[in-house]
Amino acid sequence: MKRLPLFAFGFILTVLFIYGALQLYGEAKAKETLESVLDEMGIKHRTTFGDVEYNLIEDTTTIHDLVITLDNGLIKIERILVSEYTSEDLELLLENVRLYNKNATLEDNFNLFMSLSFNDKDKRFMVRELSINSPGSFKLSITLIATGITKDLLKNLAYLNTREERDIRLLAQTLADANLHSFSISFSDRGFLSQIIRHQAEIEGITEEEFKRKLLEEIEHLALKGSDFEKKLSQSLRKLITQGGTLRIYSSLSEPVKFEDVIVFSLIGLQTKSLEPISQLLNLQVEHKREITSQVPQS
Repeated sequence: MKRLPLFAFGFILTVLFIYGALQLYGEAKAKETLESVLDEMGIKHRTTFGDVEYNLIEDTTTIHDLVITLDNGLIKIERILVSEYTSEDLELLLENVRLYNKNATLEDNFNLFMSLSFNDKDKRFMVRELSINSPGSFKLSITLIATGITKDLLKNLAYLNTREERDIRLLAQTLADANLHSFSISFSDRGFLSQIIRHQAEIEGITEEEFKRKLLEEIEHLALKGSDFEKKLSQSLRKLITQGGTLRIYSSLSEPVKFEDVIVFSLIGLQTKSLEPISQLLNLQVEHKREITSQVPQS
């Protein structure tokens, strides 16, 4: 077996050295960026984290064991995978998130996936997917496309207290130039409703079937005097409870709607206890889909 030529050996060592240097530089920059983001969010002093790894080939960053200390508890995140982090795109996955507070602990971990796109020049903001996935329980997903949104506006929104009436007015004023182009929200039941029904049945001292029947009757009663959308929503809720699957509500807009109007019509709906104002404004549609499970043919 011939020996590797000296120049080839030297070349390989040089490549490995460059790769290692870039890897270390990437991890240092990733840690520096993380600390900068936490500082900008005002939670750097409340946050600790473990190793920060940078994958040069896949151009991804992984953050381990991030803990945020709150006034009334903790947020623990086992792993954060950042696959996109630019001025226009953000995509990350938070795995095994657990919430703690002084009174109780959320029993189940959940995963949070976020895929956002932002064009500051066109003031176009897109939520490709924002989802919470609790394995064996549920998945909640949101998508959204909006224009007239700036980075400063998004920062200001983070500091608003929407429980205060004055801040609700300020929210409407801040979003005066923003428009909603599309919106959808979906809920997939993966055992969550069964858990709720079982728990409530135990509290009321009745069987699960009795509580389910009672719940379905209440949903049907609420829809009797409701709008067409509320009747369709009632039907889909009944299917979700009895069949499982996914319930999806989405807008079907021929032209953009001002966010300011969305807030006003939502407040009207809260006062009148009706979904009709907001459903008409956004032309809301609702659908239910059953989960399709593949069946293995028997031999």
